[in-house]
Amino acid sequence: MTAKKTTKEIAVISITEKEIKDCNVTQIVKVQDGDFVAAVYSDEWFIGQVDQDNEEIEVKFMQKKKQCYQWPIREDIIWVKPQDIICKVEKPVATAKLMRMFKISLDEKDKILNLVTERNLDSN
Repeated sequence: MTAKKTTKEIAVISITEKEIKDCNVTQIVKVQDGDFVAAVYSDEWFIGQVDQDNEEIEVKFMQKKKQCYQWPIREDIIWVKPQDIICKVEKPVATAKLMRMFKISLDEKDKILNLVTERNLDSN
């Protein structure tokens, strides 16, 4: 008697970033209370702070003033879907003695703009 040799085939699937983009897959960014994020709302992106994280994410948004951001007098709190979070950002840094105006770094801004551009290309 001779023993039968059995072979098992293993399929290895490799997916490139381009193929993921071609499938129109949106990456979900994991966030938690207190994180600062860039998020899309009404076809524009804004900087805000995560207040609650459930199926939708409650974000308290900042207002853009020229090259800076500030907390609005009347809170701007909106529930957004996880896929509307573009990315996490570093906590904005106060720019003045009054600590009312904040800035994000140019690297952070470039990262956001690149991700927004990618999303716009994916949706076309």
